[in-house]
Amino acid sequence: MKTADIDFEKRPLRYLNCLSEECPLAEKCMRRISARYSEENDEFFMVLNHRKLDTDNCKYYVENKKSDIAYGMTKSFEEVKAKDIVQIRKALYNYFGQAEYFRRRNATKPFTPKEQEFVKKIFAQFGYEVSFDKIVKETLW
Repeated sequence: MKTADIDFEKRPLRYLNCLSEECPLAEKCMRRISARYSEENDEFFMVLNHRKLDTDNCKYYVENKKSDIAYGMTKSFEEVKAKDIVQIRKALYNYFGQAEYFRRRNATKPFTPKEQEFVKKIFAQFGYEVSFDKIVKETLW
């Protein structure tokens, strides 16, 4: 388990941890890695009931790997025609919620790879490309 390059400060506040030692995926799972960190560093933390999990096909498994995480999209609407802005924003609000959309747009919260694909798809439906302010390799929590 490689934890030296994991920034635990970016871990979500209510991140679900896993205490299963027997799970065959434990060494590569962010939930187990996070639990080991929490056991040493946190006063309290949330855990999954590992006795109820299917370790052969765990729906909570998160692989310990770096992903392209995008921050901000403050300039994305500069080239968009006024008639399209309302429809694009409406689609983004419906997906993220208005407050969550603005957190991501203003780079206070990142876009996951899945969210980036959704945003690109919406812009493409109107014939545009989205540009994120910054893309970095980070742990995908």
